[in-house]
Parts: sequence; C-alpha cells; structure tokens
Amino acid sequence: MPTIIYPNHSIDELVARIEALRRRFIPSQSRKTRESVTVGDVTIDLKKHRAIVRNNEVHLTRIEWLLLSELAQNAGRLLLYDELLTRVWGPEYRDDVHLLRTWISRLRYKIEKDANKPMLIRTMPKTGYIIDLPAIEQ
Repeated sequence: MPTIIYPNHSIDELVARIEALRRRFIPSQSRKTRESVTVGDVTIDLKKHRAIVRNNEVHLTRIEWLLLSELAQNAGRLLLYDELLTRVWGPEYRDDVHLLRTWISRLRYKIEKDANKPMLIRTMPKTGYIIDLPAIEQ
C-alpha cells in the first residue's frame, strides 16, 4: 500500500482527526450514559438536549450545547483544554484555548448564578474544565 504524505499536516494531527471521528461514530463502552445531570439548580437533560436553570429552560447555541453536553457527559472528570477543543471544534482547533475560554464564558453567563464566581463549570487553571457531581452521584 503506498504511503500517503500530508505535506501541511503532522502525524499527530492526523491521529487526532481519526480519534475524533472514532469518538463521534463509535460509542465508548467505558463512558457512562446519563440521561441528565443535575447540579444545584441546573439540570442538563442530555436526552432532550436542553438546559433547565432555576426552573427555566435556557436557549443555548449549538456550540454552547456541545460544550455543556461534553462536560455533563463527563461530569466528575476533568476535561483538558485540547480534549474539549477537539471534541467540539475538531483537531485543527486543539490549541485555541482563547476560543474555548470565550465560549465557556458565554455559557457561564447563561447558566451560572454569578458568571464571575462559577459554581457549575469549574476551571482548573492551565489544564481544563470540570463539572463536579454532588458526592452522592459519584
């Protein structure tokens, strides 16, 4: 079989693209499938694709929903910046932390009581983001 050379792409990027496709089309057996995640007064209904904040449904853009659902599906687990960027935007964005911070900020504005003091989506400095589950759910 001939070797295909991608002059503008590194092997790492090719591997990241393949992994992203695999995650999208082959469900992970190790990931718990949750129908919803509730933390405080926020319920993220993964099955119906909606967020309920203080008993009101909040309209989210496609990107906001993708971010929130990735965090909720992995609640209790730290998601690294590059993981979130690759899962939501694709491997070519894996180093664009500023883009991720901007969208997380927009999302927090819609779902947090005080976006300046987030309680739901926590930042792990220079690492990633996490939604902590209450101790009884873990």
